[in-house]
Amino acid sequence: MFRDLGNLFERRKKLISSSENISVKITDTVDLFLKNQFGNSPQNKLFNIQYNPKEGTLLIEAGNKILANELSLRLDGLYSQFQEEKIKLNKILIR
Repeated sequence: MFRDLGNLFERRKKLISSSENISVKITDTVDLFLKNQFGNSPQNKLFNIQYNPKEGTLLIEAGNKILANELSLRLDGLYSQFQEEKIKLNKILIR
């Protein structure tokens, strides 16, 4: 008749912490990729990275069209880094 709420809260905590860990891991992987591909330039600050764990999508907003096109040409390298880190995404969107 009554359910133990402790287990429910523990499961929620684990889900939240695992989604935060994945978000941090994805952000670090993208930052490392951008540093390797574009160097330590001020252009790296023009990229805005957002991860949506509910949909499994990664949104990378570039500062201008040229950077977005360069990043889209190098998307295979980014995808291979995600495979090395064992990160699965449904979509990678570049704006």
